[in-house]
This record gives sequence, structure tokens and C-alpha cells, in this order.
Amino acid sequence: MTRKSWVYRNGDNGVEVYEKGTEPPMDVPTRVPVLGDLHYLDTRGPNGEDLTTRTKHREYMKRTGLTTMDDYKGEWRAAAEKRSALLSNTDAPTKRERREAVERAMHFANNPR
Repeated sequence: MTRKSWVYRNGDNGVEVYEKGTEPPMDVPTRVPVLGDLHYLDTRGPNGEDLTTRTKHREYMKRTGLTTMDDYKGEWRAAAEKRSALLSNTDAPTKRERREAVERAMHFANNPR
């Protein structure tokens, strides 16, 4: 994976900066709509497998049992709300009480009855 550099001027959108001789070809649009497949251009799997289309990427992810982070948006939001509610609760256990509860759980997990 190559490193990319971006320049931001006056709060405008970032502009990618290329080293001389590494600019993208002019026939490839630099701003690609999210719904298009051009953002899969030159995409390869860890083993070098061709993933240059949404279909190939989807099939690869399904076959390998992988997923993308956007599949967890709802779960992450719910977990954040739960953490926020727990931390704002005045009846919530203290750090010491939580630590002792974890210690008890670890003790019983390592020493089953």
C-alpha cells in the first residue's frame, strides 16, 4: 500500500499531492462517485487476488468470512449510547467495584468449581 499526502488550503477539500512521475493517468477521474466501481480500481486482496469490482470484493469477503466496518454502524452507536448512559448514571459502580468484579470473574473463570 502506498502512502498518500494531502494539502488543505483555506478550509477547502483536500488535494492529493503526488511525487513527480507518480501522477495518476489523466483518463481516470480523480473525483469518483461513491456508487461507482472506480474506487475499486487496482484493488488487490492480501494474496494478490483481483478485487477490482464491487461484485468481486463482495464475493471475496463472503468467501473469507470477512466484513467491512460499515456493517457495525448500528452496533457501535448502540454501544456508545449504552456506555454514555452507564457513565452518566450516579448509581454506577465505582472503578474499585468494577475492578473487584472483574477480578472475581477472572478468578472463577480460571478456577471452575
